[in-house]
Amino acid sequence: MPGVFEEFWRVLRPGGPVLVGFHVGDQTQHSTTGYTGRPINVDSHRRRPEQISRWLRDAGFTIEAELLMRPDDEVPGAIVFAQKPAFD
Repeated sequence: MPGVFEEFWRVLRPGGPVLVGFHVGDQTQHSTTGYTGRPINVDSHRRRPEQISRWLRDAGFTIEAELLMRPDDEVPGAIVFAQKPAFD
C-alpha cells in the first residue's frame, strides 16, 4: 500500500488533499458475493488508522484528521484526511 500513497504524492498539486476511507482491522477477508448478491472474487484488506496515517506520512503527507466511525460495529470504518504540503 505505501507505493500507492507515493503515487498520490507524485500526481497531487502542492496543497492537494487526500481522503482515504477503509474498514478497520488486521485481517484480509475474501468475498465471493457482492452487496447486490452477484458473484465476485475480492480480497478486502482491513487496516488500522495509525498504519494508514504512517504510510501517508512516510509518503510526505501531513495528517489533518483521523475519524473512527461506528467503533462498536463488528467492522468499524475509518477515514484519514491528509494534505500534500504547499510549497512557497
